Amino acid sequence: MSKLVTTTGISIPVFNVVRYPAVPALEIQILESQVQEIDLLKLFKTESELSTLTLMSDQEILENQYMNYSKLDTYNILNDYIVKEAIEGRSAIVDEEGHIVSEEVTPAPATIDNLITIRLLKKGDLECKVDNNGQLIDAMSVALAQIMGG
Repeated sequence: MSKLVTTTGISIPVFNVVRYPAVPALEIQILESQVQEIDLLKLFKTESELSTLTLMSDQEILENQYMNYSKLDTYNILNDYIVKEAIEGRSAIVDEEGHIVSEEVTPAPATIDNLITIRLLKKGDLECKVDNNGQLIDAMSVALAQIMGG
């Protein structure tokens, strides 16, 4: 299972991540049993955590990086989502003529969990420019203070 790493290094196991280019949004699907100790609503409302989201594989390989997503758009929980269908394993012993001598059916139960879907909106160009200008003004203020202070 992949994981999404926030700007400050918080790791969230994810079920699926989909980016929609037509509507600048990122949809993140998370299984509730995987993230019970993380307060997702608080985390995804913190803009500084979402400035850079990195999708990593189980083997710590970078899969994708998402930047400038800041606004929590929707937060949905789908109860009793079937993660994995019930599977019946069948095995048979066949004689030399092709007749079934014995047959065994081993059922595997379905995996059911609550699916949390979070949708984040991407910052607009104007919002990015305002943020950059704010950072530039802060940096210039610090530089001027250092020059004036000696």
